[in-house]
Amino acid sequence: MAFTSVLRAHIDGLIATTRRLDYDVAQIDAAISAAVVADYRRAAELHREGRQQHSARWGFKNPRNIFTLPLIDMAFPDALFVHVLRDGRDMILSHNRNQPERHFEALFGRPFDQTEADVGRFWAKSNLEARAFGTGRLGRRYIPARIEDLCGPDRVAGVVAFAVSIGIDPHIAARHAEIFEPQNSFGRGTRTSVGEEVGEMFRAALSTFDYR
Repeated sequence: MAFTSVLRAHIDGLIATTRRLDYDVAQIDAAISAAVVADYRRAAELHREGRQQHSARWGFKNPRNIFTLPLIDMAFPDALFVHVLRDGRDMILSHNRNQPERHFEALFGRPFDQTEADVGRFWAKSNLEARAFGTGRLGRRYIPARIEDLCGPDRVAGVVAFAVSIGIDPHIAARHAEIFEPQNSFGRGTRTSVGEEVGEMFRAALSTFDYR
């Protein structure tokens, strides 16, 4: 929760300026970039306050961090970015539209119209551009993880592979794989024609993340 105020304060201004997630920090006013970086570092201190092993590995999770990756990289230059994905067809059918409702207009320059097509556009653009930044800038520090691989029928193998990718003992991870429970809603988008009107970007994003 320490990071929530950082996201609320800065996301829309950043993406309204760049209209992208894989933006070059040089596109952002230097004073704004410095403020975002300082806010992230202060939030990290608050997040870790009172922990005895202050040098131990640590992390934070909020889906909206995807919009500030170039500045997170400035604030924490050794950080891993775990890009958690879910099938865009499932997301189109979800009742949870918090992210496009908050940030679609800043990213696309027009209001979010609450259609399945706009949800699909938002999912495709945000995830493709996050991947572009991760692969282009972060290299091995970029780790994509499909939620279906962690929570699906082959979740033990998925959890072990994920553990290896982030440097966690795979044997320990395997013993805890049952924590990741499959959800009935997984795969529902594959059983309908959802997303057909979204267009080429959405289909390209599904293919890029190996959703069939």
